[in-house]
Amino acid sequence: MADTTCWVLTNSDGEDLDQDGIPHFPSEKHAEEEAAKIEGDEVFKPRQLDHPCVIVACSCCEYIYDEDEDGVCHFDNLAEAEQALAGHWKFTRDEALCDECKPGTCDRSADEHGSAEALFLINDGGR
Repeated sequence: MADTTCWVLTNSDGEDLDQDGIPHFPSEKHAEEEAAKIEGDEVFKPRQLDHPCVIVACSCCEYIYDEDEDGVCHFDNLAEAEQALAGHWKFTRDEALCDECKPGTCDRSADEHGSAEALFLINDGGR
């Protein structure tokens, strides 16, 4: 497996670029390409995070949390993801279920349940 740790853009003061959230990139090359697009005098350089990100996917429908917005939400660890999604997603030892698929609310047929292999993805390549 290729390196799964995200990259971010950091200015000369060590502050991460924040555009309504800190954008993550799957590789140094992707981060460099985005840095080149930033207008203004401030220079941003790629910095690799020191730990992999956690991305939550529903084990039933494979929906990746927040993929319908501008990007995908990256969490520092599983506990942070569970806390942020408490009351919205159901977490058990074996699965994570989104609002649509929580028991009693999913309209998927019985043979479609649990079709996803990945419950918690570690950096899915910057999606």
